[in-house]
Amino acid sequence: MQITREWLKDKNAGFQIIDWFNLNFGTIGGYIEVIHKLLTDNKKSWAIWILNRYGPVDDILEIKDDLTVDNLIFPGTVKIKGSMHIIDNVIVGGCLVIDGSINICGDVLVNDTLKVKGNIKATGPINVHNDIEVDGNIKSDFFIVSTGSIKINGDIEAGTTINSKDIKAYTIKSRNLEISGSVIANSVIVQEFIYVGKNIEVKDFIRADGYEIGGSIVIGGKHFNYCYGTPERRKRLQA
Repeated sequence: MQITREWLKDKNAGFQIIDWFNLNFGTIGGYIEVIHKLLTDNKKSWAIWILNRYGPVDDILEIKDDLTVDNLIFPGTVKIKGSMHIIDNVIVGGCLVIDGSINICGDVLVNDTLKVKGNIKATGPINVHNDIEVDGNIKSDFFIVSTGSIKINGDIEAGTTINSKDIKAYTIKSRNLEISGSVIANSVIVQEFIYVGKNIEVKDFIRADGYEIGGSIVIGGKHFNYCYGTPERRKRLQA
């Protein structure tokens, strides 16, 4: 698993990334070594750029106990039988599957599905390029973004925005909620706005400053036809 200068050029990397690579690795460098060096040099956005374009590999890292490290960086799938404590960042090119809980003091980037049997707590953002499935609770001090669906048996809480196609959880808490599909929850507490492309169904209550709903609202079994916002915005939510 190598990164080359020619590969960066083929992927239309900016001259700053190429100059940095030339200075630190020359014409070729190991994938994981390059990502580690980028994080050490506080160039996290470049590390994410490379991960997104390199894509996942077939390799699987299996750990049969708890894991405590500064950074977890792996281009393939990671499976951990215990819990995980990360001092800084998690960058995984494939799936991340945890039998225990996750406690992370930095950012989480998973390029495929994230599955956790326990809880997730992160001080940084959680960015997943597929589904998020958690048996316990999930909390981020920043945003939680999934390009797929979010399924949480417990509560989900984000300091800023929760964004996904569909979401199902017991309690949803965030500053903003942006869902292109549907929402199912016991209760939804949003400090500012809720944007939902299809339907929202809750058992107890919804609390927010405003709504833009492409379909209907069901609260405690009572059905309300509600739609707010411009046709262009509703079209964007339903895309």
